[in-house]
Amino acid sequence: MTEMQEKTLNNFRNKNYAEAHKGYKEILQTDKTNSRYRNINNLLTCIYYLYLENKNDVLFKEYETYLLEYIKIGKETDNTNWANNILEDLIEYSLELALSKFTENRDSFKKQSEKLKGWLKEFIIPFIETLEIPVKRNKKIFYDAILQKTFKERANFERIGNEYQNVINTKILCNFYLSCTKDEQIYARSRSNIYRLLSELVYSDPTEKNQDYYFLTKKAVKYLDKSLEAYPQNKFSKSQKHQVVDSLIIQEQLHRFDHDVSSKMSTLLSLIKKLKRKNLDLNEPLRMEKIINDMQAILDLSKNESPNPEEVNLEELLKEIKKESVLSLEYIISGNPEIWISNYGYLKIILENLLKNSSEAYDRNKITIPDPAVKIYLDYENNEIKIQDWAGGISEDLLRNDKLFEPYVSQKGVAQGTGLGLASVKKACKKLELSISIKSENNSTIIALKKK
Repeated sequence: MTEMQEKTLNNFRNKNYAEAHKGYKEILQTDKTNSRYRNINNLLTCIYYLYLENKNDVLFKEYETYLLEYIKIGKETDNTNWANNILEDLIEYSLELALSKFTENRDSFKKQSEKLKGWLKEFIIPFIETLEIPVKRNKKIFYDAILQKTFKERANFERIGNEYQNVINTKILCNFYLSCTKDEQIYARSRSNIYRLLSELVYSDPTEKNQDYYFLTKKAVKYLDKSLEAYPQNKFSKSQKHQVVDSLIIQEQLHRFDHDVSSKMSTLLSLIKKLKRKNLDLNEPLRMEKIINDMQAILDLSKNESPNPEEVNLEELLKEIKKESVLSLEYIISGNPEIWISNYGYLKIILENLLKNSSEAYDRNKITIPDPAVKIYLDYENNEIKIQDWAGGISEDLLRNDKLFEPYVSQKGVAQGTGLGLASVKKACKKLELSISIKSENNSTIIALKKK
């Protein structure tokens, strides 16, 4: 080792990076030895610390130049003995420099993201592909370094730039990690944790167009579903999803209660006005009573209460449903008529929800609505009610394992659920001790309700 090399190495070890930087640049002008890669590695470390102090564009360009040479040497020589920890450090240094360069400014988040993604593709991916050695130094050490940097960035609340800059940076790193590790089972647990992190970020992501808590929470649930799909044993994601869904159910119940009750309230108020004008039809007090009972049933179900059993005339219920429905209905009756012991209000909620979902499915799938749009089969002999539509059908995947009955599963046909959808129907059926089954073929869906 020459005197110049020894002096530069001492400056490097003593963290005198400015002098070490000068020394290594001078050494590299003539160094053609097998140890050139070590000198470049140390020089890159010097540039990293100097750039963090000065944010100098010349230094950043210099880092890029020497990093590309480092990768080139890795391609052309035996790099089996290159230390893993040094390579991991370089990954973190490179990521931090890129974040500092491209995101610590006032550019739009979209512009930042485009620049950073391009840089990661140009420098980090070749770095990993070149220096990876399957047996001795596999890609996992590099991806673990990216993973650690991602979670460090999430905890970085002092990042200069736009508000919530660390959130945007973390999101970019999350998606970069997911793109690098897709379709490889070895990374399943880490990918699961990344999706869980993304579920947390939605609440503080400044690029989210819809800042409503309800819609953000639905997006968080989707990320948690992906987390559990990647690694079903992730207890943290399971617990988090349970908490988030509980919160979402409360929001959905309030939303649905407001939606379902508002139209009934409007009708009720108009009837009250007639009453005040003493211009009341004799049937209108009965309508008022029904509306109040409907509202009470909606409230009871939202509170998960068991209804009082009562005699229900199913044909009268179907007549009322048909009268109020926006879709054209046909009901077909078979067997000897009899009174069901059930609950009028809960049965009405079930049928109204299914018809509402059919209406939304026809509209969403842009299917010309037939006449009738829905057929309801009332089979007294088998104690069964069937509801059929032709609004698009349901995929086999959702029909398996009752997945369709989970909150916030969306699909076509009668069973379409934009929120609680079939989950609310399922809950009401459970309270009434009704079994519910679904059959879907082509564009048609049949939902059967049967007394146990």
